[in-house]
This record gives sequence, C-alpha cells and structure tokens, in this order.
Amino acid sequence: IGIPANGGETRTTFSNMMIRFTVPIDTLTFRNNKLMWKKNGSPISVEPTITRMDAEAKLFKVSGLENLMTDNGTYELTVDLVNIKSRTGVFGYQNQSANWRFDTQAPSIRNVTLINAGGYDFQHNTSAEVVFSEPVTGVALAMLQLWRDTQQQPVSQLNIVQLNDTTYRVNDFRLLTYYEGKYSLKFDLSGISDIAGNNGVGIFEKKWTVNRTIP
Repeated sequence: IGIPANGGETRTTFSNMMIRFTVPIDTLTFRNNKLMWKKNGSPISVEPTITRMDAEAKLFKVSGLENLMTDNGTYELTVDLVNIKSRTGVFGYQNQSANWRFDTQAPSIRNVTLINAGGYDFQHNTSAEVVFSEPVTGVALAMLQLWRDTQQQPVSQLNIVQLNDTTYRVNDFRLLTYYEGKYSLKFDLSGISDIAGNNGVGIFEKKWTVNRTIP
C-alpha cells in the first residue's frame, strides 16, 4: 500500500494509499476537496474514499484509485494542509505534495553514433556512443555482439563507460573494426531494465561498411 518515493517510478497501478498526519486532526476538515491531483502538470478529477484507520485520527486510507493511472505520465498529489485543522484547532503551515511517474513502456536504444577518434583513417570506428530512451540498469558486455560479414568478433577487449544517466560509450574496438567488410553491432535489450522495472525487448542493430576500394 502506498505510492513510490517522492519522484520515484512504478509500472504497477494501485487502488489505495495511506496518509499519516503528524498530529491528530479534525476529521471534518479532511475531505476529498483537500486532495488535489495532477497528471503531467494538469489538474485531473479524482473522487476517492477517505477512511479513518486509527483512534487518534492520524492515519487515513485513500481508496478508489483504480482508475487514477490510466496512461503513462507523471502524477502528483497535493494535500491542502493549510485548510486541514488539528484537534487543537491549528491549521497546517503549508501544503505538501508527492509526485511519481507511472511507466509501463520498455526501455529502448534511441541512437548509436559511431566514433572514429584515434582510428587509422576516417572509416576506422574505434568506439560507439549509445543513447537509451531513459535511465537503465544492466548495461554490460554480455548484451553486445560484433559481427564482420558472417563472422562474429570477440568483444572481451571492449569496455563500457557510462557518460550520463542515459548515455554510454563502448570503447576499444581497435583492429576489430579496421578491416574491410560489412559490420553489425548488436545490442540484446532483454538484459536491461528501467527504474520502474520494465525490461527491454528485442535486438537493436547498428550497421556500417568499411570499403577502401579506390574508385
């Protein structure tokens, strides 16, 4: 029961959440209109049921949220604390919000850029920069295959460096990619996952040709 940590992600819908106040509250001041919901920054209409869960009136369950997350996006709940009163007659100091991202989409590779820096000529690609659609885990050599024509090349000499949340560089192709031929760099996406827990699907393939024949 509950929502992801503030700013977190989930791929699972939920039907209820718990709200705990720091002090006992006047339950007459805590109604649906004190809960404000947004999706991708825009207000949405939600009509949940609020149930008191303890004798102190500090813990409440907000249920009926089955249809809240109908699409991928960023959701936000704001509790109107400045209009909720404690049993001693004190209103909240300021409103509080929690947001989370609902994500059911599999991560993917957005782009692969070949880099020839340090190569013997402009056709000699020495590394590749890989941009994923979102932050992922599981990026490793085991997901890579390098082919020249019909022959698979060894990749044990390669290394992968993370440049930022979504970008990685595959280094040290060296002579593996120097000789003439048709090359294919394949990425098996089944071993990666995003923050929400969605696994990648399929194979991404980057192709190029090295041809030094003089016209």
